[in-house]
Amino acid sequence: MAKRHIENSNSYNVTWHEWGLPLLGKNIGRRLLTDDPENGAFTAIVELPAQLDSKNVLACTSEFQIFVLTGELKFDDIVMQSGAYCYYPPNSPHGRWRTTSRTSFLMICEKEPIFFVPESIDPLKDSVRYIDSWNLEWKNPLDVSDPSNLYRQGLMVKILRQHPITGASTHLAGLLPGWFAKGLEVHPIYEENFCLSGDVNIAIVDGAPGYTMTKGTYLCRPPQIPHGPISSKNGNVNFCYTPGKLGIDYQECDDDERLIFDHLRTYPWN
Repeated sequence: MAKRHIENSNSYNVTWHEWGLPLLGKNIGRRLLTDDPENGAFTAIVELPAQLDSKNVLACTSEFQIFVLTGELKFDDIVMQSGAYCYYPPNSPHGRWRTTSRTSFLMICEKEPIFFVPESIDPLKDSVRYIDSWNLEWKNPLDVSDPSNLYRQGLMVKILRQHPITGASTHLAGLLPGWFAKGLEVHPIYEENFCLSGDVNIAIVDGAPGYTMTKGTYLCRPPQIPHGPISSKNGNVNFCYTPGKLGIDYQECDDDERLIFDHLRTYPWN
């Protein structure tokens, strides 16, 4: 099995459910964006109440990634605010959880997580304890992808984590206003995207009319689904995860220019 196929889900409309985590306390919410019913893997927005305190250093049976959206999450002496990222491998201690204000973050788990109090408090060596995405430089998108055609200038990435062997990548992708890519893209692996700001129009998805991603929208797309052409009027930043380097094969789209320029000329300026 794999995570469920999701296109253009508005996270603000996803139902909030209390997430029962006895070691973290009460009133922890989760907006489930997608999941794998077989092994419990998921991507979700997790919401923590103010003044949360786990009292103990915790570890988790699943590897997980966190990208903070709002508020402030503390793991021991590490303070993560909006734009901060961390990754921990399975069974790695990661710290004592605390918040001062209501806090929300994107969380990706590779299987159903079980939190426990570990014997050691030292994180495993592959842990990424803290990255402040605001301090990262925008880099060449070829670092995380392998397109069959050259990109137009105006696409950049900030790499949060990249596996040295598999090429699995968690990164921010940024588009300058007016950027577009002709053709339909097809990937050999699945991809997840969460829109942090701006707009990005995907005009066709699997032969059907597509949509415009805006702040808070999400997709989890299986391999081999043609989608495009892609354009952004106001610019865009997406949080992206792929389980390997993202190969991109381009297919022709006869209606490229009309679809692209319809979005650029008619979508509102922000």
